Amino acid sequence: MKKIALLIPMVFGGACSQGGPSYMPLVDEKEWQYSENSSFQRNVPIVKVGKKISVGGVEGRVLNGDLGESRLAWNKKTLQASMLSNTMFNPPIPILVEDKIPERKKSKDEEFIRAENWTGHFESYGRSRGASATLSQRRTTITLTSGETNVVETVLRVQLAGSKDDIPIEVRTCFERGVGIVKQEQRTNRTLIVSMDKIGNK
Repeated sequence: MKKIALLIPMVFGGACSQGGPSYMPLVDEKEWQYSENSSFQRNVPIVKVGKKISVGGVEGRVLNGDLGESRLAWNKKTLQASMLSNTMFNPPIPILVEDKIPERKKSKDEEFIRAENWTGHFESYGRSRGASATLSQRRTTITLTSGETNVVETVLRVQLAGSKDDIPIEVRTCFERGVGIVKQEQRTNRTLIVSMDKIGNK
């Protein structure tokens, strides 16, 4: 199964188009370093914010790295992607909706709430297929190498039309305010395919 994790560029305009106190700052010179683990290998990819580009008619940024190219933009309060690790989405797919984040958490794990539905086309390796997706999100707390961190956790489930096994791709992402993506996992049929954890202080 094709890896589409934001990856993380991810790991992915409006008033916040060039940064600010957002959950995914898309600012000049910004970069992230991750520890990537899969069943085949372990890597330490770096993702950097690159040139400005249109993402669904909104000014966004290219994110370049060892995991491929991603194209993200803030469309008002929605972080959207037209490309994630060389996989294209038309129209851009939502990966975080800031104004639908639940209120401040009352316990370590809050329930997920449905934030957005999406339908469109998924293109990978030159093949385009219809697809649908749902985005859910919650507030929670996770433990990284730097310690305990409050995050917004999202779950993006993408269902490709014509899949023989009818199994969705699930991308689970943790955003830290002012930092960006600090953790991400991709699963198919509940099996972990790849995981990413932010390392370093950048």
